[in-house]
Amino acid sequence: MGRKGLWTILAVLALAMMSVRTALAAPAINEQRPNRAGMRVYGQVTAIGDGQFTLLLSDGREVTVRVDEQTRFRQAGGGEATFGDLTVGRWVAGVGRPTDQEGVFLARVVVLLPEDFDPSQRLGARAAGRVVRVDAEGGTFVLDTRQGEVTVAVNEATRFRGIASLGDLQPGMFAAAAGEKQDDGTLLARVVGAREGKRQVQRFAGEVTAVDTGAGAFALRTRSGETVNFSVTEKTRYQGKIQGLGDLQPGMAAVVGATRGDNGRWTALFVAAGPRPEVQRFVGQVMAVNPAAGQLTLKTREGQEVIFATTERTRYRGVQGLDEVQPGMAALVTAAEVDGRWVALAVAAGRKPADARRFVGVVTAVGEHEFTLNTQGDGQVTLQVN
Repeated sequence: MGRKGLWTILAVLALAMMSVRTALAAPAINEQRPNRAGMRVYGQVTAIGDGQFTLLLSDGREVTVRVDEQTRFRQAGGGEATFGDLTVGRWVAGVGRPTDQEGVFLARVVVLLPEDFDPSQRLGARAAGRVVRVDAEGGTFVLDTRQGEVTVAVNEATRFRGIASLGDLQPGMFAAAAGEKQDDGTLLARVVGAREGKRQVQRFAGEVTAVDTGAGAFALRTRSGETVNFSVTEKTRYQGKIQGLGDLQPGMAAVVGATRGDNGRWTALFVAAGPRPEVQRFVGQVMAVNPAAGQLTLKTREGQEVIFATTERTRYRGVQGLDEVQPGMAALVTAAEVDGRWVALAVAAGRKPADARRFVGVVTAVGEHEFTLNTQGDGQVTLQVN
């Protein structure tokens, strides 16, 4: 991702807005750059709220990014995404327009950059996290980042945003620094931005296992098998197929955004839930592929043509991705029905041998790399596996 450059991402955003017809390339990045498609922003998510999120730019400034029903979310690789895919710490790029409020931006397109995206390849060394300790006399402070503790040094050339000087920085604040990494591992900051600490929103996904409407609580078993208990308040928002806690049922699939209090308990800010989608398997021949739209069409053995949407989470076997799937290939697609369309969870595809035949019978013997079938039309048939 870093080698391709952030301008590639911004060009994709502009194309998505149907306002820029040619890809852009430039040696430097301006994180708030107006163009015909609108203003562009690029940075790291520091907080997620109701229909908006906060983005920290490399110069330490923060912008509030608002979204609405017209905002489109995409993965950097081209797959679809949603507001629920945003997490604190994720790098994103967006195109939209400023609002009447200072520092507030209305996004038309939001692109989620890969989780392993390294901004230092474009913006120089950078660190963001909670301030652990401050040595004002020594001109340093320590950040607790997602990659561990980082020592940041400042000098007379360092610019500050949100605070006047290093002396205003306090443990517990959220801060970001951009500059150059020194030989001893210290980050020499050319700019430091800081603000009062806010509770980070953490996202959970899994299956609802219990609901207690009287206590205003429910439990979720996450994909890792952990059971997490949540409480709800009058400010909790509900999305998907539910309007309130009373609609939540055990067995539903759910995504929860929550903050952890000083008592260690989780409070849900939003809950998106609905019936767990039914998963089916389809076997047949690929009839059409549209990588740009992320779709493929399969003609099943029963003669039915089914269109599947793919996402960045779709897994592939036999091919590396959708762009390698070709019409005429045999394919097995595992899919779930979501909002009236089939979404491919896994695609296994490959070319059929010219002399392929189908055998049905009873297994009579099994070897290390072969087995024998007693068929009705062909008698004993030994088949090799690899």
